[in-house]
Amino acid sequence: MGGGGKSNDAAINEQRKAAAEARYKDDLRSWRMERGVNEINNLFDGTPLPSLRDKPTYNTNSTNYTPTTGVSSANMQNYYTSSIAKGFQGNILDAMTRFVRTGGRGDGYSETMAAPEGYKLVTQTVRTGGRGDSDEVQKYVWQGNRDGHTGQQGYYDLNKMLQAGVINKSVYDQYNKNGNGFLYDSDAEQTGQLNKYLQDNAGKNQYGITENNKNWVDDLAGTYLTAYNDYYMPQLQNQYSEANKNLTYDLARTGLLRSSAAADTQSDLARQNAENTAMVKSQGDQGVAALKSKINSAKQNAINQLYSTENPEVAANQALSSIRTIQSEQPSYSPLGDIFKTAVVGMGGYSSGAADRRYNNIITGGNRKASSTVG
Repeated sequence: MGGGGKSNDAAINEQRKAAAEARYKDDLRSWRMERGVNEINNLFDGTPLPSLRDKPTYNTNSTNYTPTTGVSSANMQNYYTSSIAKGFQGNILDAMTRFVRTGGRGDGYSETMAAPEGYKLVTQTVRTGGRGDSDEVQKYVWQGNRDGHTGQQGYYDLNKMLQAGVINKSVYDQYNKNGNGFLYDSDAEQTGQLNKYLQDNAGKNQYGITENNKNWVDDLAGTYLTAYNDYYMPQLQNQYSEANKNLTYDLARTGLLRSSAAADTQSDLARQNAENTAMVKSQGDQGVAALKSKINSAKQNAINQLYSTENPEVAANQALSSIRTIQSEQPSYSPLGDIFKTAVVGMGGYSSGAADRRYNNIITGGNRKASSTVG
């Protein structure tokens, strides 16, 4: 019976292991989805501070599994893909130096530390001081795309190296040009400090994120609207100026410059200008709304891709490709048609027929030289 009991215990133990492994795999899948959604949100919404917990781990011999919680320094450092990180401008970590006391007065020590990921130990120099003191100087140099460790990525590396003892505080301050020389004591403090860093340090990345971490979509929409107004507003004002000049000339030629009819036609022309200006701005706003709708669709497509493939890298790459495509597109413009209804003076009774003008589609032509008469 004792043997049967052991056999049952082993079977139960295996069942517990299988259940724990199943929970781990399910949690790992959830973690991948969280990571993918965060990276997509980062790209589209301009929020580079990650809220991603550590990657789940599981001991295959364990009968229990506990999901991971919180955001660690290492996870924040590894959060950004190289394509995201290299877009940010910031401090390039050319070389980090570590001093290790190796001897002297009996209080020396030595220790071995691997170079940080992406760095290589390139020099090793021994300096001998008084009374047998000596320092070993180790330099770590970034091996790879220098742009890969700038801005946020470099900021994480800098703090990671300070925490690990690879660099000391004075070296940290030397390379940290933005003056954020602090060592995190907890994840909560780290998150708060990083938030402040992102808010206080304006930079511009390849996605158009600018001052105070503003959404690149707003920047792109602003650029679109500025280009739109720069194209159409001068045409509108030129037409208004020309119409006003012609009207003034006709009124003066017919001796009606100071008449009530002149006041009416000039007032009508000013009203047309205000309405046309509002219409041009409205159509510009409609163009921006269409642009943002397109961006939202691209974001949703990336999320759909994430849940379809369960692959954050594939989804992030699709998102990045969509963003670059949208940013490279240029709006198409058509010349502004003649949109002012001007009065013709001296050809019969005055008729203020401007009220029945059609304002629809002024960007594609508008009304062609409509007129009313005064005289």
